[in-house]
Amino acid sequence: FIVLISIESCEYLKMIKDELYLYQSMFYGAMSGLLSDIITHPLDTLKVRFQTQSPIHLISLYQGFSVPLVFSIPAHALYFSAFHHIHSQTESAPIAAIAAESLAALVWTPQDNIKQRCQMHGLNQIHFESSTSMKSAFKQITEKNGFLA
Repeated sequence: FIVLISIESCEYLKMIKDELYLYQSMFYGAMSGLLSDIITHPLDTLKVRFQTQSPIHLISLYQGFSVPLVFSIPAHALYFSAFHHIHSQTESAPIAAIAAESLAALVWTPQDNIKQRCQMHGLNQIHFESSTSMKSAFKQITEKNGFLA
């Protein structure tokens, strides 16, 4: 009887440990995404400005940053937690990486589209009708070019 209880409690503790690790993965993924966006967003903005030969101003280096801030944090959390969960189920890092990247790409792809437009024209001037928010920018892009634009 005592052995049975200890086995059940070990399984329960393992389940709690796995769930805690999943939340840890989500948190660390979200924080790593935030930090990487803070560091790389100005460089990405410079790249977009050079490619389109637009003027560069120091204050505009973080133009459009609200887009990755809203999208990237959940996408990184999704990626890290999906990788952890799938890897623990399959024990195959390549399969886990492909699946996690595919899931996160559902968030990253629309984010990149909106972010690049915001980097070029600002959140309030997306070259469509006047846009006052990221939500309306997303709506205008999908209405004009479709969901897969």
